[in-house]
Parts: sequence; C-alpha cells; structure tokens
Amino acid sequence: MAADSRSILGIQPPDASVAKWHVSPAVDVSAYAFSWLPYLIPALLLTSKDPLFFAFLLVAGALTEVHRHLSFPYVYGDNEVLRVYPLRFVLFPLVLLALLICTPYLAKATWTMSAGEVAAIYAHIVVLVQLLKMDGRDHEPPRRILGGLLAVGWGGPAMLVALGVRPPLLGYGLWGFLGAGFLSLMLLASPWRTRGPPESEPRVIAPYLVMAMAAAAMIWGGAVDAAQGGVRPRVVLNSIATLGFLWNIWHVYAQKYGILRMYDAKAGDQTRTPGWSDRWLVFAWVPLYFSYVGPTQAEMWRRKLARGGAVLDGAIELFTAIMPVAVPLSVLALVAAHVGWLVHEKRAHGLANRPRLVMALGTTLLSAAFVVFDFWVAFAAFAFSHAVEYIVFLWAYMRKKYAHPLAHDPPLQRALRHPWLSWGLFMLGLGVFLTLSARWGRSISADSDRLVWFGTPASTWLFWWMLYQSLVHFYWDGFLWKMRRKAVRAHL
Repeated sequence: MAADSRSILGIQPPDASVAKWHVSPAVDVSAYAFSWLPYLIPALLLTSKDPLFFAFLLVAGALTEVHRHLSFPYVYGDNEVLRVYPLRFVLFPLVLLALLICTPYLAKATWTMSAGEVAAIYAHIVVLVQLLKMDGRDHEPPRRILGGLLAVGWGGPAMLVALGVRPPLLGYGLWGFLGAGFLSLMLLASPWRTRGPPESEPRVIAPYLVMAMAAAAMIWGGAVDAAQGGVRPRVVLNSIATLGFLWNIWHVYAQKYGILRMYDAKAGDQTRTPGWSDRWLVFAWVPLYFSYVGPTQAEMWRRKLARGGAVLDGAIELFTAIMPVAVPLSVLALVAAHVGWLVHEKRAHGLANRPRLVMALGTTLLSAAFVVFDFWVAFAAFAFSHAVEYIVFLWAYMRKKYAHPLAHDPPLQRALRHPWLSWGLFMLGLGVFLTLSARWGRSISADSDRLVWFGTPASTWLFWWMLYQSLVHFYWDGFLWKMRRKAVRAHL
C-alpha cells in the first residue's frame, strides 16, 4: 500500500535527485502551494455545529499544534544537531519553561510593577538575545564561567527582590538594570564574541539598548507610574502573547519565502531571482491587512480581542482615519511587488519554473483570502497550511538525511527505521493529549468537569504552553532551515 501511494504521488527513493521540485509535483502542489484549501473550503461551507466539521476542526487544530513540536525529536534526538547551538537549544527553552511555571501565578497577581521594573524585564530580554547571538561558534562560553555570570546577572537581582531590598531609584528595576548591564558588558568584553566562524557577527548594540532603557525609565518612569498607577504582570504577559501572534504571521510567511528560495536554489539556472523580490512578494499583503482588514472588520476585532481595550480602539480609529491614503498606497505596493516579481522571474527562469510559479500563485490566493473572507477563518487556513508544509518538509528532509546510517548512530536515526510507527505514535499521542486537555469539559465532553492541574484549568496551562513553545518553534526554525546553509541544502 505504501509503495503504491508513493508511486501515485511520484515520490522518488530518498537518495534520488528530483529536478526543480522538492518531493514530487503532486506532493509539492498539494502540501506546499495549496495546503490551505482543505481547511478553507469546509470552513466556508459548513459551521462549527456540523458534527463532521467539528471533528475536522479537532483534527486540524491538533495537527496545527503538533507540528510545532516536531523540531524537538530532530534537535534532541541527534546530538550532532544539538551541539551546534547549545545555548539556543538548551538555555532558551529553559528560560521559557521557567516562565511557564510562573505564568498562572503572574496572570492572577494583583500587585503592580513600576515602569522602571517593567523596563528592566525587557532589558534582560535584550541581554538574552545578545547571549543567544553568540551561539553556534567553534568556541562556546565555558559553562562554569557562563553559569557564574548568569548567577550574578540573573540570580543576584532575583535574590535582592526576594529579600525585599527596594532602592528609592527605579524600585526593584535598579537591580534589574544593574544585572542586565553587568551581563551585557561582560559578554561584550568576552573572548568568545569573536572566536570561531560565526553565522552572523554579534552586534554591540545590546549594552546601549540597556542603558537607553534605564535612562528612559528614570526620565519618564515617574510620569507613567502617576498616570497608570503601576503595571500588573498580566500586561507583560499580554505583550508576550501579542508578540507571539505577530511573530506567527511573520513566521508563516517566512516559511513560504523559504520554500520559494528552495525552488530557486534547485532550479540550477545561472541567474537567480533576488531574495528581496521573493520576500516582497510574500509580505506585500501585510500593509493591506492593517489599512483595510483592520478597519473593515473592526467589530470582529473588538469581539475577539476584548482585552485590547483602549489600545485596540485607538489602533482601529487610527487605521480608519488613514484609510483613504493607506489603502491606495498598500494596493500600489502590492501590485508593484507582483509585477516586479514576474519581471525578475522571467529574467531568471523565463517564467518556466513551475514550482515557483505554482507556489507564488498559492501564496497569493491564500493572502487574498484575508481580504475577502473573515480574518480568523483565513488565519486558521493560514496556520493549517503552514503546519502541513512543515510536516512534509521535515519528513522529506530527514528521509534524505537519515537514508544511510550515520557514524554517530543517533537515537532519531534508529527511530526512523520504523517511520510510520515512530512518527505515527508521536504525532497521534501528542495530538490526542493536547486535544483532550484543551477541550475536555468544554466541547468534547461538555457535561464533565474541566481538567484542572495544580489549581489551574488544563486548557489555561496549554494556552501558555503553546504560546511559549511557539516562540521556541519560531526562533529555532528561523536559523535551522536557512537555505543559504550548506548543511540544509545538502539534504534537499
């Protein structure tokens, strides 16, 4: 049966070279270019009250959530992958895991923070990015020294806050800024900054950002505190959720851009379409979402994002006021992006590269769905297509990479000797667990009590888990699958 399906779909053996396409024409068209159609069509024709569509929503939702976890087996199941970016693969998830554990308490907290304390938190995020940018080199920071620096820069302020030592200037934020400044300067002065062939040279902007944030807090923090009366931790958490939503849109479009670049690399032509032209084609729709979809679907935004409050109302009023100018400019930029892309595509491939043409058409039609249909219906199809793309890409990539035994024989390679069993159990088990935990007592078994873990509903835990885990997924994929990396191109 498996061999017959491979034959029908035109899937070649793992070590075979497929000209222009990634897997095969049938797989690429259905899984990359038009993977959003199986979701959008039922969503437009049926309602959530239809039992068949409700079942489809459960499966599609589970698939969308499960795909974000597929990087874990690849990263932690192959120590050769893990050792390339030890800080990004270990430190970053641990930081978000610690935040996840604290989130239910922080979300319910009624105490407030000063503007200086909030700014200090964001300063530490800047330092974390600075540290992660140093990853992926021949010489990594020694663990003992790095552990000591983190103990001083992170543990020191945390201990002073726990002891209640509150200075008069900036509140607890002063300890946070001192810790962030110490860490940032030590990392800047460290010999690891320039050792080894970096993927990208780290910039020295981080210490200046920390100092600028501290200065801004000292100058305007008092006025902000007087006007706002303090900031609850929930506001900071909501800002992370907003970042996750915006990053999600960027991430999905970036993946479609990556697929276009993959096809450009596989074409083998001497002339290539400029990367900026592909990127402009993909992202050219975003201004229209703000200038047109935002104001025209204002009531939907207020209903779905009720906690947005004055910020949401202000944004809607702003985009409504500038619509007469912003919409024509957005349409003009959109038309220019498509015309320019076709010109470059003709110059590079003579408009004969079918994979790129089909992918561009599918991406354009999906983007247009945001303008024509309800935003959230289109967004769900958008996310669903991304999940299907990622699952197929990762399957095809690992199928080639582990087609022949590797010398270090990683656990993932052993698991992939039985791919249907290993991946099937992983995806099915995780999908069932996430679905039952999120929807039991709400829509699957509405008469039952909702699942509660440590005094907090399981669905709430999973919401925050999916948010933080999504940030890990977005960040990892941003550097794992760059088409300019030789290690990636070798298994396409």
